[in-house]
Amino acid sequence: MTKKDISIDEIVESYKKKLNKIKEEGNFNKIIKFTGTILSGLELQLSVTTKNLKNLPKDDFILGYIWGFTDYSFQHSIGKDLDYWNVVSYTIYDQIYGPKISNLILQKIRFFNSDKQYINGREIGALDAYESIIKAKPFLRLAEYLNNQ
Repeated sequence: MTKKDISIDEIVESYKKKLNKIKEEGNFNKIIKFTGTILSGLELQLSVTTKNLKNLPKDDFILGYIWGFTDYSFQHSIGKDLDYWNVVSYTIYDQIYGPKISNLILQKIRFFNSDKQYINGREIGALDAYESIIKAKPFLRLAEYLNNQ
Protein backbone atom coordinates (compact mmCIF):
# COMPACT_ATOMS: atom_id res chain seq x y z
CA MET A 1 0.00 0.00 0.00
CA THR A 2 1.48 3.34 -1.01
CA LYS A 3 0.64 6.59 0.68
CA LYS A 4 -0.72 9.42 -1.39
CA ASP A 5 1.62 12.37 -1.66
CA ILE A 6 0.17 15.40 0.07
CA SER A 7 0.68 18.73 -1.62
CA ILE A 8 1.94 21.74 0.30
CA ASP A 9 -1.35 23.50 -0.46
CA GLU A 10 -3.27 20.61 1.13
CA ILE A 11 -1.10 20.82 4.26
CA VAL A 12 -1.62 24.56 4.59
CA GLU A 13 -5.36 24.29 3.96
CA SER A 14 -5.69 21.47 6.50
CA TYR A 15 -3.72 23.50 9.06
CA LYS A 16 -5.94 26.56 8.52
CA LYS A 17 -9.14 24.52 8.96
CA LYS A 18 -7.87 22.87 12.14
CA LEU A 19 -6.62 26.19 13.50
CA ASN A 20 -10.02 27.79 12.87
CA LYS A 21 -11.72 24.90 14.68
CA ILE A 22 -9.44 25.39 17.69
CA LYS A 23 -10.13 29.14 17.70
CA GLU A 24 -13.89 28.52 17.51
CA GLU A 25 -13.63 26.17 20.49
CA GLY A 26 -11.83 28.87 22.47
CA ASN A 27 -8.63 26.83 22.90
CA PHE A 28 -6.22 28.86 20.82
CA ASN A 29 -4.37 30.29 23.85
CA LYS A 30 -3.87 26.78 25.22
CA ILE A 31 -2.15 25.75 21.97
CA ILE A 32 0.00 28.90 21.87
CA LYS A 33 1.09 28.40 25.48
CA PHE A 34 1.98 24.74 24.89
CA THR A 35 3.87 25.53 21.68
CA GLY A 36 5.82 28.24 23.51
CA THR A 37 6.72 25.79 26.27
CA ILE A 38 8.08 23.25 23.77
CA LEU A 39 10.08 25.88 21.91
CA SER A 40 11.47 27.24 25.19
CA GLY A 41 12.57 23.74 26.18
CA LEU A 42 14.36 23.29 22.87
CA GLU A 43 15.97 26.73 23.15
CA LEU A 44 17.15 25.94 26.67
CA GLN A 45 18.89 22.82 25.38
CA LEU A 46 20.42 24.71 22.51
CA SER A 47 21.88 27.28 24.90
CA VAL A 48 24.68 24.80 25.66
CA THR A 49 25.51 24.41 21.96
CA THR A 50 26.57 26.68 19.13
CA LYS A 51 23.10 26.30 17.58
CA ASN A 52 19.84 28.12 18.08
CA LEU A 53 16.36 27.54 16.70
CA LYS A 54 17.11 29.64 13.62
CA ASN A 55 20.17 27.59 12.55
CA LEU A 56 19.09 24.14 13.70
CA PRO A 57 20.12 21.52 11.11
CA LYS A 58 17.38 19.73 9.20
CA ASP A 59 18.78 16.21 9.55
CA ASP A 60 16.54 13.23 10.16
CA PHE A 61 17.64 12.72 13.78
CA ILE A 62 16.73 16.29 14.72
CA LEU A 63 13.39 16.15 12.89
CA GLY A 64 12.63 12.92 14.73
CA TYR A 65 13.77 14.34 18.07
CA ILE A 66 11.47 17.35 17.73
CA TRP A 67 8.59 15.07 16.76
CA GLY A 68 9.15 12.63 19.64
CA PHE A 69 9.70 15.34 22.25
CA THR A 70 6.62 17.26 21.12
CA ASP A 71 4.44 14.16 20.79
CA TYR A 72 5.18 12.81 24.27
CA SER A 73 4.83 16.26 25.85
CA PHE A 74 1.55 16.84 24.00
CA GLN A 75 0.00 13.54 25.06
CA HIS A 76 0.87 14.17 28.69
CA SER A 77 -0.34 17.73 28.88
CA ILE A 78 -3.01 18.59 26.33
CA GLY A 79 -4.32 15.17 25.38
CA LYS A 80 -4.75 13.11 22.28
CA ASP A 81 -6.85 15.33 19.99
CA LEU A 82 -5.44 14.82 16.50
CA ASP A 83 -6.50 18.26 15.22
CA TYR A 84 -4.71 19.94 18.11
CA TRP A 85 -1.65 17.75 17.58
CA ASN A 86 -1.52 18.66 13.88
CA VAL A 87 -1.70 22.38 14.64
CA VAL A 88 0.96 22.10 17.35
CA SER A 89 3.37 20.09 15.17
CA TYR A 90 2.91 22.43 12.22
CA THR A 91 3.41 25.50 14.42
CA ILE A 92 6.57 24.13 16.04
CA TYR A 93 8.24 23.20 12.75
CA ASP A 94 7.07 26.53 11.31
CA GLN A 95 8.62 28.49 14.20
CA ILE A 96 11.93 26.64 13.82
CA TYR A 97 12.31 26.32 10.06
CA GLY A 98 9.83 28.82 8.60
CA PRO A 99 6.67 28.07 6.61
CA LYS A 100 8.26 26.92 3.35
CA ILE A 101 10.60 24.36 4.97
CA SER A 102 8.05 23.24 7.57
CA ASN A 103 5.54 22.53 4.80
CA LEU A 104 8.09 20.34 3.05
CA ILE A 105 8.99 18.57 6.30
CA LEU A 106 5.38 17.81 7.13
CA GLN A 107 4.73 16.74 3.55
CA LYS A 108 7.45 14.09 3.85
CA ILE A 109 7.41 13.23 7.55
CA ARG A 110 4.82 10.51 7.18
CA PHE A 111 7.35 8.54 5.12
CA PHE A 112 10.12 8.72 7.76
CA ASN A 113 8.90 5.72 9.74
CA SER A 114 11.49 3.50 8.06
CA ASP A 115 14.41 5.95 8.46
CA LYS A 116 16.67 4.75 11.30
CA GLN A 117 18.03 8.21 12.15
CA TYR A 118 14.52 9.66 12.32
CA ILE A 119 13.26 6.76 14.46
CA ASN A 120 16.26 7.07 16.78
CA GLY A 121 15.69 10.82 17.15
CA ARG A 122 11.98 10.32 17.76
CA GLU A 123 12.64 7.74 20.49
CA ILE A 124 15.28 9.90 22.18
CA GLY A 125 13.05 12.98 22.00
CA ALA A 126 10.21 11.04 23.64
CA LEU A 127 12.61 9.72 26.30
CA ASP A 128 13.81 13.25 27.08
CA ALA A 129 10.20 14.44 27.39
CA TYR A 130 9.33 11.48 29.63
CA GLU A 131 12.28 12.07 31.93
CA SER A 132 11.55 15.79 32.07
CA ILE A 133 7.82 15.45 32.77
CA ILE A 134 7.66 12.29 34.88
CA LYS A 135 11.05 12.26 36.61
CA ALA A 136 11.80 16.02 36.62
CA LYS A 137 15.23 15.33 35.09
CA PRO A 138 16.99 17.74 32.73
CA PHE A 139 16.82 16.85 29.06
CA LEU A 140 20.00 17.40 27.10
CA ARG A 141 20.20 14.64 24.52
CA LEU A 142 19.57 16.99 21.60
CA ALA A 143 22.39 19.22 22.85
CA GLU A 144 24.67 16.18 23.20
CA TYR A 145 23.85 15.13 19.65
CA LEU A 146 24.58 18.60 18.28
CA ASN A 147 27.81 18.95 20.24
CA ASN A 148 29.04 15.63 18.85
CA GLN A 149 28.43 16.64 15.22
